[in-house]
Amino acid sequence: VTSGAVGGFINPSTWSALQKGRPEFAFWWNDRSVRSNALDNWGFSTSGWLGFGANSQVYQIGDQTYRATDWQLGISGGDRRGRIGLAYRWTSADSDALGRENAFVAGLLSRPHRFVSVGMVGTWSVESQARYGVFDLGLRPLGNDRLTLYGDYNLATKDRWDDGRWGAGVTILPVRGLHLGATMRDESSTGKLRWSANVGVNVADFGFHWLPSWNSDGDLRANTFLARSNPPTRNLANDIRIFDHDQERFAVLNLENRYLTYQQFRLFDQRRLAWLDLAAVLDAIAADESIDGVALNLFDFTGRPSLIWELRARLEDLQERGKEIVILTGRLDISRYYLASVADHLMMDPEADLVLQGVASGRTYIRDMLDKLGLGYQEMRYFKYKSAAEVGSRMDMSEGDREQRQRLVDVIYEEYRRGICADRRLTTAEFDALVNESVGITPAAAKDKGLIDAVGRRSDLMHWLSRDRRVEFAAPHIEHRAGSFPEENWGEPVQVAVVYAVGGCLMDEGINGRATARYLNSLVNNRTVKAVVLRADSPGGDPLPSDLVAGAIRRLNAAGKPVIVSQGDVAASGGYWISMDGAEILTTPLTITGSIGVIGAWVYADEVGEKVGMAYDGVKRGDHADLLRPLRDPFLGIGIPHRALDEAELDLAREYILEAYDGFVTAVAAGRDLSEERVRELGQGRVWMGGDAVERGLCDRFGGLSAAIAEARHRVGLGPEREVAIVEFPPQPLIDLAGLLGGGRPMGISLGFLSPVETAFAALAGDAPWERQAALPVGEPTVLEDFDYGTWYLQSLDGRMGKPRFILAPDELPDGWGLPD
Repeated sequence: VTSGAVGGFINPSTWSALQKGRPEFAFWWNDRSVRSNALDNWGFSTSGWLGFGANSQVYQIGDQTYRATDWQLGISGGDRRGRIGLAYRWTSADSDALGRENAFVAGLLSRPHRFVSVGMVGTWSVESQARYGVFDLGLRPLGNDRLTLYGDYNLATKDRWDDGRWGAGVTILPVRGLHLGATMRDESSTGKLRWSANVGVNVADFGFHWLPSWNSDGDLRANTFLARSNPPTRNLANDIRIFDHDQERFAVLNLENRYLTYQQFRLFDQRRLAWLDLAAVLDAIAADESIDGVALNLFDFTGRPSLIWELRARLEDLQERGKEIVILTGRLDISRYYLASVADHLMMDPEADLVLQGVASGRTYIRDMLDKLGLGYQEMRYFKYKSAAEVGSRMDMSEGDREQRQRLVDVIYEEYRRGICADRRLTTAEFDALVNESVGITPAAAKDKGLIDAVGRRSDLMHWLSRDRRVEFAAPHIEHRAGSFPEENWGEPVQVAVVYAVGGCLMDEGINGRATARYLNSLVNNRTVKAVVLRADSPGGDPLPSDLVAGAIRRLNAAGKPVIVSQGDVAASGGYWISMDGAEILTTPLTITGSIGVIGAWVYADEVGEKVGMAYDGVKRGDHADLLRPLRDPFLGIGIPHRALDEAELDLAREYILEAYDGFVTAVAAGRDLSEERVRELGQGRVWMGGDAVERGLCDRFGGLSAAIAEARHRVGLGPEREVAIVEFPPQPLIDLAGLLGGGRPMGISLGFLSPVETAFAALAGDAPWERQAALPVGEPTVLEDFDYGTWYLQSLDGRMGKPRFILAPDELPDGWGLPD
């Protein structure tokens, strides 16, 4: 039941059972000396995959004393469920009279779950037939280290099974860092029992134990003492400041030029920042009462809108806990200022600026351009708000689209205004005036208006904190990070799976419907995973991958493994399809969701062939056999259907789309426990902001990814004291090869001219192909991922012309929303 440096000298498999990066060193001694004024008995041991230790004792034979020191060197490895270790033990002794022999020591440790620990140790002499074996068992009735019962049984070479010696004991941790215990042990030579106690305390990464022992008559045999650095359990009072009680302590987070997203490459990724990694640090800061504040460098910091909202909420939580927030920034637009304004003290670089540009949403309409190019366009729109395809049929915004877009920009603007006004003590009228009259604001003017507190650079901020405020900079205690002390919980921790469904709803890209559904289905019978969080951040796409994921979610819920859906920037259309069956749907004020509707469109060569000197002709058998036959550019290989849909084909498409819509409505009604009539009222393709969706029953409440994980834990009874491992799917990628090679993603090649067909399709996608280059530089993920979104949308329409699509066009979202990684 004891691991690390102390246990490793007895069972070498436990040498590597401690947390990584915190090796332990232990030293012990006792006062049972046979020589006066001498330290006769002592030992030490280190921990790690390579362990080393020694135990030295002095014996008296007649009038002569002899010292014997056992040295041990070994290796160990494994995981928290099981470990194996092998060591070599040799002896340096003053006399052969002591009969010490060199030996091999092999150890096993099995901790199948949090209630049981089983150990076995075998020692084989290399000089004789002598052998020695130990079997031990530990039980934790409460499933944690608060109460541990243990026992062992020891057999030597010639012992029969009933000749062995036994021991048993108990350890109690009434509070973290305080150890109380008692052990009784069989003394085979006398047939009596020996008793010992254990009183230990851990403070400031240092542990000290007093272990007195008594014989069966109650006489004190010896006092043993144990000192250990980096002990494998928490400190008694890790929040007590031992030195300089009056000095403030700040944690420092340098987020300069980072992009906050879901996952980052494990190696050489200095640009992206994974939210769960940052959230773990914020959790540690929140729990560490010795930390008075946080200094953040947000110079050129960007991120997904939903994660920016969650980060801001976490910083507000730190303020509610009495921790001061100090922020340094560079250039700010309205969204970045929304985050930075939370600061108690906000400093801006003297060469930066603040742009409060407001919020806008719009699109380019190309009906007349298509006419001039000779391209025909048939919009298959049967719902008021499902407007993704109207760009080719109109030259202005439809009434339904204007209504929903205005609501989007109003909500986003009002959320920005709410947060900024609350933290900078502005009235709504003052904020509106700044937006309407002072779009660009210099740092000096921003300070005069109370929008920032100081003008300066990093050196100025650090000087102000360290010199004027006398702040001490410190990292939060490791004790507050989940899983920091594996000894607190035996076995592998139970898991909550976090599954990222990000990007277009496609089979093998975007949300990766095929692979994601397969993974979710594999969790149904996985005993280790107790609950699932699905991060839905998708503007939709193909109904097939969407329904594969939704079906897997239904199976998990039915199996008693709740799936909590956490919506990101956009979870609309197909993105709402994968959300609707969650046991609970958490959204944010900045999330765009809903869009329960279906669209289709058909672009065809009307007069373009005549304009450029091409014509299609062919033979067929079947009235519709030529439906997808293209008029193809012989130089670029670009093709487009050569004719329009006829009346019968339009009727069939309409029937197909309406049938798909009915299925969508039925699925939402079942998933959200709403009537189909109510879903149809909320549908018609309308997009909703997160708060509107909550009010209408399409989502349940506000909350970010961390709140979704907390809810998943709560639903399966995993309280805050229970260690839980977070597993992510897809797994965190290892390395960004394109970034290391210094290039961007292949974005297409600019040929210097474009066919009318390519131009028209690009315009429909909200793309600007004449601005493409063979290789764009890696730097601003926003630019690259915005381009990818448009390209994906174009390919999605082109690949399923005339088919129902649960999809949003990229220009239906405000700038910066819904950008796939």
